[in-house]
Amino acid sequence: ELDEERRVLTDLLAIAGKLERLQPRAYLLFCLASVELDAGDALRAAPHLREAIKVATEIGAEADLAESVEAAARVATAVGNTVLAFRLVEAVNAIRERIGFARDTPSQARYDALTQAMGGLGSAENEPVHTDAPALAIEFPPRR
Repeated sequence: ELDEERRVLTDLLAIAGKLERLQPRAYLLFCLASVELDAGDALRAAPHLREAIKVATEIGAEADLAESVEAAARVATAVGNTVLAFRLVEAVNAIRERIGFARDTPSQARYDALTQAMGGLGSAENEPVHTDAPALAIEFPPRR
């Protein structure tokens, strides 16, 4: 089943590439990374998230960016980079707050598991995680 999910998402990514559709590409990269994370393979998820974040930033797709940055925090936690995970969680919380993008129930469950893995910070009420780490700035291109 995992191989089938990978194949379908990879095929859809190829179609989005041929059609030059960047927003679906950003979302499909996030989906592929999520499949890898759910399978316990953070290192295989990381390159998909790097590309998803790059594309979402380039086109100003802030909701897609929020999802991918939050998944990147899961990767950072899985590989033991807590400082980066904290910075990413703060960044995603700021993005979500700025654009009014609340977590749905599955996203909230993943967020709660993430913050618990990071030491129990955050809550179901979407309280931001606070650290002494500097904020992660993400610049968006001007909207056309």
